[in-house]
Amino acid sequence: MEIRADLHIHSRFASSTSSASTLDNFTRAARRKGLELIGSGDCLHPSVLGELKGLLFDEGIANKDGIYIVLQCEVEDFNGGHHLLFFPNLSKVEEFAEAASKYSLDILTEGRPTITLFGNEIAEMAMESEALMGPAHYFTPYKGILSLYGGMEPCYREYADRIGFIELGLSADGDMANPISELQGRVFLTNSDAHSPSERRFGREFNHMLLEDMTFPCFAEAITNREGQISAGANRVKANFGLPPQEGRYHLTGCSGCHERYEWKEARERRMRCHCGGIIKRGVLDLAARHHDLSAEALPPRPPYRYIVPLTDIIAEVFGVSVRSKNAGDIYAKIIEVTGDELSLFVDDDVVEAIRNDFPDVARAVEALERREFEAEPGGGGEYGKIVLLPGRVEPPSKGDGKQPGNGDNGSGNGNAKGNDVKGNDGKEEGRPKTLFDF
Repeated sequence: MEIRADLHIHSRFASSTSSASTLDNFTRAARRKGLELIGSGDCLHPSVLGELKGLLFDEGIANKDGIYIVLQCEVEDFNGGHHLLFFPNLSKVEEFAEAASKYSLDILTEGRPTITLFGNEIAEMAMESEALMGPAHYFTPYKGILSLYGGMEPCYREYADRIGFIELGLSADGDMANPISELQGRVFLTNSDAHSPSERRFGREFNHMLLEDMTFPCFAEAITNREGQISAGANRVKANFGLPPQEGRYHLTGCSGCHERYEWKEARERRMRCHCGGIIKRGVLDLAARHHDLSAEALPPRPPYRYIVPLTDIIAEVFGVSVRSKNAGDIYAKIIEVTGDELSLFVDDDVVEAIRNDFPDVARAVEALERREFEAEPGGGGEYGKIVLLPGRVEPPSKGDGKQPGNGDNGSGNGNAKGNDVKGNDGKEEGRPKTLFDF
């Protein structure tokens, strides 16, 4: 079976999340988005675990209102690095939670708990609980292990060879990751790390997977399948879908205070201090380039990495409305009436054709993403970038028919709004960790 999976989300019990981040809301949003499989989010938290115990699991996968759920959580290690874990059943979640509780002060209260162990020590506990573990948002400057540890081997040490996947993160894509030799043989995952079920956050990145059966063993094989890199094997990731990396908050090297972007050479010459006095943080583009050690001829084959942006952002650009306006919501609903869900627009060419007559510029924007033909103002220093899919387009006049912006909309719809549905930073690119090893 072919499925679309967003395997990393958070509940309302994790810091900087929306109060709307409940499993009921995520499953409803998944149907509208077009996702068949989602992570449970924060399964170590007692309240989340209690809710999950009310579901019927069949071979490690639950079905809630037609949406499949895999047991998933994210943890922070002693060095500030984030790790993604998947569990085969509820008893193994409890087993891991009990072992981790000896090294965590917040495992009972925080959805993303801190475990005061290093990556390899947490990996040992994960292996003992038969969990799958890998780095979350690998390239993120503040919480990714590439920045904090320098790579897979320094982090996971004796268990590095048993780590079968990495989650790339918003500011990176497959092209940036593939030239790094130590990532060969590991499956790339693209997930939203959503802190709310809003259409702009949840499902903004996902995995197009092939599974023989909806079971944890098939799922486990798919996300650790070394043969999957060459499009082999019955269980594998068929394609990765994600935001253009330029839209990520840490794509370019930039100041974490005023967000001015810097060339890496100039940043070093300034000793990583901006003219405003703020700290310059190395961007993912420069960080990845430092670790590139494979020539173009030596690159291993990978499933395709295809760009998407939330449909609400496309609507905002095409119709000149705010992403949160009633007009944008009405247009979104009309498109979904035709397509059935949002993500089919980016997976199925026939769905794009189905909206072309009524929404020609939306169809053109989707095709521009597919061809990677767009303009970008890359993000950096903690500020989101901006993607322009139809540069130079002349906006048509409003006809008052619901397809064009009407009175009462005063938003800019520029695609880089941070959202007001969460209490703090969103997702995988967060504030500076206060650890002994932060550098």
